Amino acid sequence: MAQESLFIPFTRQHLNSILDFKYLRQKALQKAQDLAGDYWTDYNEHDPGITLLEQFCFALTELAFKTETPIQNLLRDPKTGRLNKKMLGLFEPEHIFSSQPQTINDYRKVIFDEVKGVMNVWLEPVQSTAASQMGLYKIRLQAAPYLKDDAEGQLKMIENSKSVFLKYRNLCEDIDSISIIEEVPITIGCQVQINESRTIERILADILLALENFLTPELRFYDYPTILARKQDIAEVFEGPLLKHGFIDEADFRPKLTEFAVSDISKIMMNVESIISLSDFCLWVGGQKQTEGLVTLKENEIPRVELAGIDELIEKILFFRNGIRYKPDKNSTVKYFQDMRNLDRRLYITETNLNNLTEATHGQRLDANYYSIQNHLPEIYGLGEFGVPSSASSERLAQIKQLKTYLLFFEQIMANYLAQLAQLPNLLSLSAQPKTYFSQDVGLLVPKAKELNLFKENFAIFDYDNTPNSHNYAEALEALNSKLQEGGERRSRFLDYMLAIYGENFSEYSLSKFNEYQSPEAYEQHLLNAKSKFLKNAAMTSGARGQALDYQSLKHAAGIESRLILLLDLADSDDDALFQSMFHVFKDLDIELVEAGSSSVWADNAIIENHTVDDEFIERHFFFVDPQANFAEFDESYKEFLLRKTIPFVSSCIEDNFLKLALDTTNFRVGTDGSGTGLHYLVYKDSRLGKWCDAGMFPSQSDAFGALWALQELVAKLNAQSESMHLVEHNLLRPNAEEALFGFAMHFPEIGLHFVFDEFCNIAEREQHINHIKTEYKQELNYFIRRETDDIFWLCFQTADTKLSLREEHSYKSREEAQTRLDAIKEALLNLQLPDFENFVHLEYPDDETGTKEEIQIPDSFYGFRISLFFPNWTARFSNPEFRLLVQEIIRINSPAHIEPFAYYLSWKDAKAFEDMFFAWIRSLATKEPGQDYQRLTFNMTKFLLGLWREQSA
Repeated sequence: MAQESLFIPFTRQHLNSILDFKYLRQKALQKAQDLAGDYWTDYNEHDPGITLLEQFCFALTELAFKTETPIQNLLRDPKTGRLNKKMLGLFEPEHIFSSQPQTINDYRKVIFDEVKGVMNVWLEPVQSTAASQMGLYKIRLQAAPYLKDDAEGQLKMIENSKSVFLKYRNLCEDIDSISIIEEVPITIGCQVQINESRTIERILADILLALENFLTPELRFYDYPTILARKQDIAEVFEGPLLKHGFIDEADFRPKLTEFAVSDISKIMMNVESIISLSDFCLWVGGQKQTEGLVTLKENEIPRVELAGIDELIEKILFFRNGIRYKPDKNSTVKYFQDMRNLDRRLYITETNLNNLTEATHGQRLDANYYSIQNHLPEIYGLGEFGVPSSASSERLAQIKQLKTYLLFFEQIMANYLAQLAQLPNLLSLSAQPKTYFSQDVGLLVPKAKELNLFKENFAIFDYDNTPNSHNYAEALEALNSKLQEGGERRSRFLDYMLAIYGENFSEYSLSKFNEYQSPEAYEQHLLNAKSKFLKNAAMTSGARGQALDYQSLKHAAGIESRLILLLDLADSDDDALFQSMFHVFKDLDIELVEAGSSSVWADNAIIENHTVDDEFIERHFFFVDPQANFAEFDESYKEFLLRKTIPFVSSCIEDNFLKLALDTTNFRVGTDGSGTGLHYLVYKDSRLGKWCDAGMFPSQSDAFGALWALQELVAKLNAQSESMHLVEHNLLRPNAEEALFGFAMHFPEIGLHFVFDEFCNIAEREQHINHIKTEYKQELNYFIRRETDDIFWLCFQTADTKLSLREEHSYKSREEAQTRLDAIKEALLNLQLPDFENFVHLEYPDDETGTKEEIQIPDSFYGFRISLFFPNWTARFSNPEFRLLVQEIIRINSPAHIEPFAYYLSWKDAKAFEDMFFAWIRSLATKEPGQDYQRLTFNMTKFLLGLWREQSA
């Protein structure tokens, strides 16, 4: 038995049935017969009930027909007839399908697209076992011929290529080296037999172009129709970065040529039209003649047949036709060659083509006005525009009004359906407004409806509990819609639908569990705004989620930072120093943020005991504060007046623990000291001191309550504005691979043996050493005992050539003890597995204060594809362990799969110090010659991160 599908089948059969009047009429009659049973048997057309039923069936077909309106027309702006892309959560294909560069070919595209003078570009990942070298690329550029002898132009091209890479680079990726590739000139010598179909100049030009496409293929741009014809899928066309000058087909990408056979060149020439045969074939590669075999190129070389050597080619390629030699004309050959090359290299401006492609054309806008079925009923019913004769009896008029009112119930539903359909642009828009139910007043659409009492002014409409809620029909209709809105939940579901189109999700439910700063109603609207903002930025945050900070220009943050700021509802600031921007808020308020217990005003003068009451008195006689009380009775100026009388403004400082404590109303009470002065004190319970403390003094209880609410409003704002983040990529801290900073240890886990290499070397030397040891670690003679003093003996390993020596990490007190260990090792050698090698980096730098040299050893794994994210620990949300778990889960979900993220939570003092250090380091990283200042800043940043990393790992 086939399993029933869990998905809604994609079929329009049900809608087609609704468009069929006969089908609807048949179903309606069948239903009427089922319900009426034996009470009614006349279902002919003369029956008024059947007449009404048929009119409703016809009206339903009209509604279904309008529902079939093409979606692009339903979404058009009613005034302009265009798709309002800014209002709708819809993105052009070039924006939603494209992304920041992800692959090597993507990097090649953007460099070729944006750097003038680049004929081709190759990126090669650095091949190294060192984690500090992961994600690094060697970039090799092929310069255009006009830059061959222009040293300044080549240097500018290198700098521009570096800037483009850094602008688009992914997290934990960087440049190892960037250089211009050397061109090795190639000349061909042979005799060519040709037919009479074409001129010799065209044949030679074809040979030059074919050889160039094989040896040094130049990338080329395509216009949109051409690339679409090649790809036949719009998503594939826009895959990867959006270029400025057109489209590049990845099928044109080829790896850099490292070798080729002499016979490959002859085969290419034989494929040129009009060539019959070749003889006496040879090549001159870099001046060296070669008649057969392979031509091998160095890593930084590329072969090229140059136009500059056209004279030599004309002399060495001998063209024969019917036994007579013909010599090509140089100028004509060059012209033909350049014309054919330029035809392939035509540039297209993407933006112009795409605007023509994606700009929506005008279309028919949906007519949302409902046309009443009463206009279609026979005139004898008296429901139409002309009504009934004036001679009609009062009973007749009453019957008509009764039927008209009865029909209104059904017509209002259908009119609302059309209104809802017409509001589709609003329903699927980026708006955070909660209204999602719409209607239209049938009193304006039904003939003579205004004559009914229902539509007269001051006609009370009663709610479900018989209390009047409106004074006319239109107001009552709007009130009913308001009841159906479900707050912001329904709007939230519409936004969820739009996010789902792009494979995105916004975890507002999880965030709502940690609402510390707003009322439930205000926070519901706040989350709608946050979700709407995330949807507006969906194309950017999705396509650039792996993008890293451009540390050269500092123009944009990392893509994951932008996503997390939106997903975690963090404060976003134009100021790069995100945490320090929070301190500016305190400064603008003339309030200093201090550590708990560091202010004498808060520690001493604030104690309520100074007012001759103790904690017991407060517990018995002071009032709790109602968190649901109305704060709206105070205007903004009076709220500010009350706020200035609270302790943060009286003392010009605020303790950091008060930022969390003040948000909980149960921590406060209001009362008098019993002295009869009439003064009311606002007090709070300091959990650190275990006492009630004075937060302010006011002439009335209501003023004390108002001061607390104003204080909580301010503290909530300070909390929210303090929540931001920073990201550091560990590999940007990597040491220079050429410096002697790298060490390693050799570990045999089976016997608990650990050898350390005492010296430091560069990465290449370290890899050579390790490979050398792997071939000799089982040789008995390589293990020996070295005596340092009478009670210090070392167990050592040395390669046979004595160039490489390691010693065990701990010494032995006697030779006998060391010998016992050595014998055990030699006995186990045959069965030993390949040792583990622990790589590390050794950094040292003079301490700024003492001047002594400080040294740290960093595990190699510290650098590889790891990022650190920093958040505040002093705010109400981020001090909650459960919220931190949510943060870590959202980070994990949104981080690239190959990146390992670490989250740290800093105190406000540490955050300020960190930002000072971070920005000094990142700006020094952007300089062309880092120098000593860069080394010091890198050392301090590495030391700081390593301490956090080890602490968390422990």
